[in-house]
Amino acid sequence: MPNASDVFVNVITADVTETELEATAMVAGVIEEGGSCTLVATKGTTRRTATGTTMAGPESTYCALMTVPVTELRPGDWKITVSYKSALHSGTSSEVTVVVP
Repeated sequence: MPNASDVFVNVITADVTETELEATAMVAGVIEEGGSCTLVATKGTTRRTATGTTMAGPESTYCALMTVPVTELRPGDWKITVSYKSALHSGTSSEVTVVVP
């Protein structure tokens, strides 16, 4: 069972377009296939999630684009985190704030 916080997950992009909240992330120092990434967006008691695939890079593992439709989000500040989990590693990013107009 992986340790709950043994890797550092860094949100690379977190943007709101006309149609989606989008995020990508990097898992520092881990190079492996087969993990998964989960975007969690919260505003008050409302919670939305999206999952993404991973790609092993030369020095890190990257979380592919994860999206939540803007139609599922109320206007205002949303706190987002990205979590990574594989058979060997897991971790969660620091919170990032995005604004939905």
